[in-house]
Amino acid sequence: MEHKPEENQKQFVVHSDENHEWLYNGRDSVSLSFDSGIYFSTKNTIHWRGNTFHVRIIIPKRLTMATYAYYYIIFNEKIYCPRIVGNYAFRGNIKDEPPAIENDKYYVKIFCGLKSFTLTEMIKPTETVSPVLEKEIEQLKLSEKLNKFFSRKQEPEKSETKKIISAKEDKLIRVCPFTIVKASDEIKFDYPEKEKQSPVICTDKVTLYEVSGTNAYVNSYAYFEGNDLVVDFWKLGNRYEDEDFIIVKERFVPLVFREFNITSENKSELLIGILNAFNGDNCFEKFESFLKSKNIPFGFEVRHDDEIG
Repeated sequence: MEHKPEENQKQFVVHSDENHEWLYNGRDSVSLSFDSGIYFSTKNTIHWRGNTFHVRIIIPKRLTMATYAYYYIIFNEKIYCPRIVGNYAFRGNIKDEPPAIENDKYYVKIFCGLKSFTLTEMIKPTETVSPVLEKEIEQLKLSEKLNKFFSRKQEPEKSETKKIISAKEDKLIRVCPFTIVKASDEIKFDYPEKEKQSPVICTDKVTLYEVSGTNAYVNSYAYFEGNDLVVDFWKLGNRYEDEDFIIVKERFVPLVFREFNITSENKSELLIGILNAFNGDNCFEKFESFLKSKNIPFGFEVRHDDEIG
């Protein structure tokens, strides 16, 4: 239910949803506070100066090292899981920066805390004044001009002048720049399944390991990229993607054939041999140890992606 401010009221509710109130500070920000001892999950759509974005917040009953607040923000059809500001900010799988929501004059500063979520309208750095509406800025400038007409005897002390301007500011009821409504059930806040996009073109490959769970999908393949032998290990989580590569260059591949007693240098036969020798959850480490023990030169490459969705 929407509420209207009472006269001279600086802070008031701009939206209520599932017993959670969004408060407007009467100036430039809206916020949602929650208690760490009470579980809730809320979804909202927010309209701001011609921009629309969606926010989902999930707060567990108890915040611990393993259970912590989750934030999901959808903007321009992309999902962000912003970093939590607080004691759990170091969590390795929470790395997204909040989306850049802005127009020519303003931008939205997004705060994702352990016990609160705040959206603040900010004037872009080119401006030197505080983030208030332009009409109010003009009113303050006019007040300063009028003060110049006072004589020194009539002119109040500087501290008194500040109090007068501050009192005028306090009485101003500003229009909230954020409109908050309940999000449609059609909005999907979950990350879509992301297909593995291999950076190589393979003519043949074998699967050394593959497993999928609620938190991650993991697999490992052995294959040839051209005449180079490659073994990779790939892990896809909710908000990140890691991939490691062991690459044996073409001129050193005959050393691998020799260790597997393959005189024909048949690629498929070698891949089957690698599958039989190194399959399992530690296949990547076993193959690396094998190459080191046999003094076979190889390269190592790591790729990491935090931008999922």
